Amino acid sequence: MNTPDGQNRAETTDYNTVVKPDFARRYLETYFKSIDEDERRICTFLAEEYAKLVGNPEMIDIGCGPCIQHVLSATPYVSSIQLADYLDGNLDELRNWIQSQETAFDWTHFTEFILQLESADSSAKAIAHRESTLRSKVVNIRHANVLDESVIGEDKQFGAVGFFYCAEAAAKTKPEWQKTIANVARLVEPGGRMFIASCRNTNFYTVKTDDGKDEVIPTASVNEDDFAALLPNIGFSLERSRIEVVNVGMGADHGIEDILLLSLQKNGEKIDRDTTSDSVNTVINKAP
Repeated sequence: MNTPDGQNRAETTDYNTVVKPDFARRYLETYFKSIDEDERRICTFLAEEYAKLVGNPEMIDIGCGPCIQHVLSATPYVSSIQLADYLDGNLDELRNWIQSQETAFDWTHFTEFILQLESADSSAKAIAHRESTLRSKVVNIRHANVLDESVIGEDKQFGAVGFFYCAEAAAKTKPEWQKTIANVARLVEPGGRMFIASCRNTNFYTVKTDDGKDEVIPTASVNEDDFAALLPNIGFSLERSRIEVVNVGMGADHGIEDILLLSLQKNGEKIDRDTTSDSVNTVINKAP
């Protein structure tokens, strides 16, 4: 994608300098006050893929930002969840939500949508129960640096690892992006799964400033071919993985036209419940 058109835009900002106290809340207000098409597609994809987890593994969401919606649908299938991010402001927002602070961001519209995806009760009581269950399963909110080989500062591995919209934002070049994916892949135990959402062929995204301008955050531009070339070299089986290209049409507002959704299985002992499913064995799908 080309650079922004410059209309009503702030100057481009390096992601590593975006540590302003209000960034996390501005990010939430820009992208999550309603459920945009990309999030509808991600949540649908994850609801399908999390259901294939076996053995109630431990989960960690790396580079989760100030967000909890991508682990909401994992809650029934994992024993515990850790949330990890680089920015202190994002971690503060997570703690506010986990502690049910009055100033916490309201995720109930996402919880309702996810319960509906699961064909489950989506009443106010059911929403409160799912959110309470998630809070009880979050055992750690911690710092992570995906550019460091030791992403979380220890060698622990997990049966389920989430990595959503982070690698391309933390990296500015293709080699840096490859390094971030490889670093996070080390956290996945043999036979475990790694779930990824990524912008496709995109070199920026935007976050609204208080005066209505767009703060432009540069990203590494990657596509499905980059993943297909990298993943076998870092221990993942393409035959037991699912990669989808999804058009979300958010270019005019946020710089994002297409996203990539990935459910990846690391080589090893564990297998999914349905190892013969077409949805698991499909390597790359062009989703409508």
